[in-house]
Amino acid sequence: MNNDETRSSQKADACAILRDKVEAIAALSWEELDAYGSRVEEVVASSGRRFRIKSWAFWDMEAWRSGMYVIAKARPTKGLRRFWSYKDVRVRGGPDDPVPAPPSQPAD
Repeated sequence: MNNDETRSSQKADACAILRDKVEAIAALSWEELDAYGSRVEEVVASSGRRFRIKSWAFWDMEAWRSGMYVIAKARPTKGLRRFWSYKDVRVRGGPDDPVPAPPSQPAD
């Protein structure tokens, strides 16, 4: 396997992992998304390659009044490509996925 084929299969592995990750995060409830924050984990692709995945969700502007971004980045744990990441982004909110009213706060 030459370098171009290796790079191509590495990118395909990273993109498949990222697609699954951002779809899973974006499928969370609004309350779970609001509490998601930032997470880092190591994932092994079906090919055996290891990737460090950093994912986070955040409000676009004001909490409970704008949409949310869900972002994930993947970096191989070995090799030169570990300095450059692959990335996938999803946006929640909008006409087809309206932001609900904020959860009620408990009284003090």
